[in-house]
Amino acid sequence: MKLVRIFLDILFPPRKMEHVVRSLSIEEVTELLAPVQVQPLVTSLLPYRTESVSALVQEAKFKNNAKAQQLLGTCLAKYLQDAGLTHTTVIPIPLSQTRHKERGYNQVEQVLKAGNIPYTPHVLVRTRDTKPQTSLGAKERRTNLQDAFEVQAALLPNHTYIVVDDVTTTGATIFSAMEVLKSAGALEVRAITLAH
Repeated sequence: MKLVRIFLDILFPPRKMEHVVRSLSIEEVTELLAPVQVQPLVTSLLPYRTESVSALVQEAKFKNNAKAQQLLGTCLAKYLQDAGLTHTTVIPIPLSQTRHKERGYNQVEQVLKAGNIPYTPHVLVRTRDTKPQTSLGAKERRTNLQDAFEVQAALLPNHTYIVVDDVTTTGATIFSAMEVLKSAGALEVRAITLAH
């Protein structure tokens, strides 16, 4: 198996980010786990500016890299366990239909699956395509997400809902999703992002 990998690497050299992810162990990644409250009720687990974290996020998001998703999923599962948040409803931030079709997967769902974290899909749906948030300023990000999410299921008012996304910068996506859940009757809504 190792010889096959070496041969394939010679024919198709790995991307820089892929190479970084391959070199990481779960111990190295969990050492980087440093949950911080980046906004009220929003916790972020890993520092994105660290080369290994940015490689993990980019590989999980854009390349559907199973090892990156597994390492991120393991970190998230560890955090949920350590924080006593195992009896909650985990909701991944949904992609628009267009983006999901282009990519073929939702990276947050892939991370949740890889970490064996039970989650509830389709509670929250994206009602329309939006511009990629990375191309917008803070004010434009909020406007871009107005009426972009909708709740598709009955919510239990006294239950804790946790929205999960990959990266937070301004928090516009997370806050928009949290507001929609609160408007639909959820009393306790929190958010976790893999990196900030």
